[in-house]
Amino acid sequence: MKEKSDSCRKESLELRIEGEVSKPVSFTVADLRKMQSMELHAIPLICYSGRVAEKKSSFKGVLLRDLLERASIRCTDEKKRARLYLVAHATDKHTAVFSFHEVFNSPARNSILAVYEKNGSPISSPEGMIALLAASDLKTCCRYLKAVNRIEVIEAD
Repeated sequence: MKEKSDSCRKESLELRIEGEVSKPVSFTVADLRKMQSMELHAIPLICYSGRVAEKKSSFKGVLLRDLLERASIRCTDEKKRARLYLVAHATDKHTAVFSFHEVFNSPARNSILAVYEKNGSPISSPEGMIALLAASDLKTCCRYLKAVNRIEVIEAD
């Protein structure tokens, strides 16, 4: 098989947080289930074009900020924190970008989830078992990663 096909088929069984963190850490679905979870209900999945992919879905998972706190972001200087951003990667090469302050210091902080259940059932895409959702986005599909496997914490130059 071609390399591209193999990379698209690679399953994501865990989510790794790395980069500007003191403790790079990985989470499996079992790990996430042991943590404090949050459920979001009646979330529409809307594409950038405005097309409604799903009218109302429910999601259960762990807040991204809780996972990042476990990895312990290295930067303690408030001015430097403003230069931190996160790049979430999925097995299908889809990416999503978040600012530090979006995740920790905005209303969105309570709606960015590492998801392990959708509509009461485990996530089971062909590529992985953990998704990432920014439920407060107006176009929720844009940063809905169905098989997230890595989040990098990066300091902008």
